[in-house]
Amino acid sequence: DITDSDGKPSGDEQKAGGDIGNGGNDTYGDVIKGIDPIDPNIDAAASRIIGEINQTDPTGYRVWCPSADTLHTRFNNKLLTGKKHDMVGYGRKTYEKCKKESGSALSTIRRKLERVLLEAKESLWENGKRSGRLDVQRNATKIVQLRPNIFRKRETEMAVNSALSMLVDQSGSMHDRDKIKLAQQTIIAILEALEPTQVPVEVIGHNTGNVPMRTERDRQRAERERKASMNMAREFGRGRVTVVPDYGRYNKIDYFLYKSFEESLSVCREALGWMEHATKGANADGDAIRFAAKRLLERQEPRKILFVLSDGAPAWYSDTHNKHQWTRDCVEWCKHQGIEVVGLGILDGSVASYYPDYIVVNDIDEFAKTYINKVAKMLLGKGEVNRDVMKTGVRRGTKI
Repeated sequence: DITDSDGKPSGDEQKAGGDIGNGGNDTYGDVIKGIDPIDPNIDAAASRIIGEINQTDPTGYRVWCPSADTLHTRFNNKLLTGKKHDMVGYGRKTYEKCKKESGSALSTIRRKLERVLLEAKESLWENGKRSGRLDVQRNATKIVQLRPNIFRKRETEMAVNSALSMLVDQSGSMHDRDKIKLAQQTIIAILEALEPTQVPVEVIGHNTGNVPMRTERDRQRAERERKASMNMAREFGRGRVTVVPDYGRYNKIDYFLYKSFEESLSVCREALGWMEHATKGANADGDAIRFAAKRLLERQEPRKILFVLSDGAPAWYSDTHNKHQWTRDCVEWCKHQGIEVVGLGILDGSVASYYPDYIVVNDIDEFAKTYINKVAKMLLGKGEVNRDVMKTGVRRGTKI
């Protein structure tokens, strides 16, 4: 500020030789003329930054307390290591039991997957090796010079360049009819089958808690924002007090990272065995899908695939967005980002309403016999399209 508290020019300004903006030969006028013009998009940039701070989507979707969302890993959550119940090793035993109960289905899945992935193997001859077949035609000069790198060798590479993320609904309803056990079996079967292929796979579970606030500070902030909305309603509602619907999600979300892309399966079996013990609350599928998708987008593989295992419709508290349409919008957002999303309905066909590509899993044997070939082909980029209109009549989809 270059004025005194009484509004008169400051001493520095008087020394400069005059008032600013009056056409006089003043130093400050020259400085101001030399400043670059303000970016005309500054308003849009400011809105974007504020939206990021408030976790606001361009559609107006806003989370009440975004800091309450928590990612639980093997390193910050005792449940995933068995230490919470003082039962270290229980998860691994449950994992092995799950494999045993899968029986021949696991062997079928592994065998079919390997057979399909053989199509992705590429063989080529590499020259300049120290062992292998003697390459006289290309290395005649080297042979005369008695050099050691005069051989060629056939190298086989796996051409599957995909990354897979599996997102599992762990809401309270997943305990009905042992749905979580079937989801666990399906995930373990896919992981065991893909382990030799070195395809990077991530497994994330999710559910909501009953209380959206995590700290007293979050609660106070939410209360201030609620009062601000009511004051705005008074101003524009001519005295009629109506609470302005302002939040797309009130619930917090707990995410359980059972296996990251970088981790090997051997170090994650304990955590995966505890999956059936982490069910509670509801399922904010749309937000969870975007959470997993953003992690998937960080991968360098050109093909990115997201499997969403769920037993029914999404559920969470919202007063601005329709839960069902928001879930469809999030699936569509993934598609625009280049991610292929497949819904795996666990003993439930509701996935047909939200995912253009979907599978209904009724038991692990059916999954092994009917769908695993098509899952493998999807990893290779070879899908099968079904042009039939789904039962909902909302959209056309692909049943793989």
